[in-house]
Amino acid sequence: MTEEEYVSTDEHLFRFTEKSWFSCTDRSEMIAVTLPRVTQRKLRLLGCACVGLYWTWGLEGEIPKAVRVAEAYADGDAIIDDMQGAAAELRASRLQCEELYRPYPRTCELTESLLLPEIDRVFFGEMNGFEADMHIVDEPELAIHATYIRDIFGNPFRPVAFVPEWRTEAAVGIAAQMYDSRDFGNMPILADALQDAGCDLPEVLDHCRVPATHVRGCWVVDLLLGKS
Repeated sequence: MTEEEYVSTDEHLFRFTEKSWFSCTDRSEMIAVTLPRVTQRKLRLLGCACVGLYWTWGLEGEIPKAVRVAEAYADGDAIIDDMQGAAAELRASRLQCEELYRPYPRTCELTESLLLPEIDRVFFGEMNGFEADMHIVDEPELAIHATYIRDIFGNPFRPVAFVPEWRTEAAVGIAAQMYDSRDFGNMPILADALQDAGCDLPEVLDHCRVPATHVRGCWVVDLLLGKS
């Protein structure tokens, strides 16, 4: 697809062109478009990125262990018992707070939902309710959630068929280091490594070189690391 309309399978049938996909900031509409080909891993990592923003921006605190446990579970590095333990810790912390409906306990409650065995659109609906409760629905900082979605799911109008020859030792090493550290500052260097490996696709190279926020689940890093 180029500038054709992309129609989701959602009952409300949101329509996009390639141009509107890159300008949209409506998280619900964008998720509706991605659902036909989404994986549980990518949905959970998107949730972790979005909730992590609430913790570091709204509360000006550190991202809690529970979010990291949810990330680990998405990658098969944690089990249900780990998720349940992290949820119990959050629940205890939330119940000790006197203000039942203000930022800290409410953010704990939302984070607990990340620790369920399955994650779907219901979770992102809970995020809408959270933002309404916190009176942050129209805050411009939340537009970064749309950046996370584009980073994780890529451009639905230009799907990339990844070439195995691009997975050189240098490219994979850079991708793995960024993924493990959660520091994606070397994305332009990754673009150079991919170009050296024979990649000449603007969709790939521009994604790495154009200044943007990248998170775990970034579609280019995932393709290099064989994650889906």
